[in-house]
Amino acid sequence: SFTVNGENQELSVKLEIDDINIPTIKENPFKMTINPNPVSQQTQISIILPGASNLEINIYNASGHLISTPAKGYYEAGEHQISWEALNKNGDNLPSGIYFVELRSKNTVKRARMLLIQ
Repeated sequence: SFTVNGENQELSVKLEIDDINIPTIKENPFKMTINPNPVSQQTQISIILPGASNLEINIYNASGHLISTPAKGYYEAGEHQISWEALNKNGDNLPSGIYFVELRSKNTVKRARMLLIQ
């Protein structure tokens, strides 16, 4: 309430929530898991794609250097298993440490951390 010329006045406001357009946040539809993690000799990188896509899976060391590209190409929608033998792109064994798996497609980048124990 408020006063005008010494008289109390009341103001009423009705706000309809439906009148406000609030954008929704969409969850990234790509799923990626690494099993087992920690890795000793081999691991499976499982991905679920909501639609067909060209994609690339890269492995980077803790310094950010590209170590391996276990998958690159066109994949149909659905679940896919990519095997990685814990080797670099020259086929050499890698030292123990933290590595990063990156799934990259046209509109999506998803990353996961992986521990390699030799």
